[in-house]
Amino acid sequence: MALLEDLRTHSGRVIGIFFFGVLWVGPTNFSQARVDEGNCGSVEEFKRTFEFLTKEESLILNEAEAIREALLVSAGCDNASLRFQKIYNLLKKSGVDLRQSFLVALKFVSKDDQMVENFVEIFKKIYLENYLDMDFVTALKFSLALSDRYEGNSETLREDFTKIVKFCSNEKEMALNVNTCGQVALELTRYSKYYPDGFFTAFQKVYHFLRTNKRMGIGVAEALRITTRVVSKGPKAPENFIQTIEYALINSRLKLNPRQALGLGLAVSDQSQKLRVVE
Repeated sequence: MALLEDLRTHSGRVIGIFFFGVLWVGPTNFSQARVDEGNCGSVEEFKRTFEFLTKEESLILNEAEAIREALLVSAGCDNASLRFQKIYNLLKKSGVDLRQSFLVALKFVSKDDQMVENFVEIFKKIYLENYLDMDFVTALKFSLALSDRYEGNSETLREDFTKIVKFCSNEKEMALNVNTCGQVALELTRYSKYYPDGFFTAFQKVYHFLRTNKRMGIGVAEALRITTRVVSKGPKAPENFIQTIEYALINSRLKLNPRQALGLGLAVSDQSQKLRVVE
């Protein structure tokens, strides 16, 4: 029963309450405004989920409990049961605790199918394939965060994330721990939508430019901060940034030292996106 309480608390809504053995089903949440977004084949979602739960012997749910949990899932509208089962089975087969698998799967019943596919592919890449050497809790955190971020090409986003973490944790590059690198990569994937072919190459180019230019004397933390700023300005920004600095340092009329040239490079690269002024 503790699992059921956790699920109802997590989902933010109470579906059913038992009064003397009779199930009363009420509105999901009296305090929230609800917007009609179309019609749902809720009966199919309920039936699929109920059948799945009653056959899943490892969950040890009685009939009343299975009804309540099936109602939670069917509230997610069309394909909710398939989304739930896909995530639950993935996590269960990965050796994740059943209660945890159930709770995570429930997060996806009201999400769209693309988000589910993103989660599955990301989780497989960074946890099941052990590509990034992350523990389950860390891999789950980043998989959930990335699954909700798929503007543009979702495969490109996944590749950018894994490449940045690998680069960041590489002893010969930034040599940061994998959790910190995950946070860095997660922040950077906000800009994947600007780079149809991925931003990793641009990131690496700017970072190496800063770190290998001894005249600037830039450390890892500052190079990361500057590179993130440049990449955030879109695909034209890296070249604008590097070319401005190179021009400033060889042009005798500018008379700028390396730090001043860096400041000019940032000012020019910040203009890499054409912005419309709203009157």
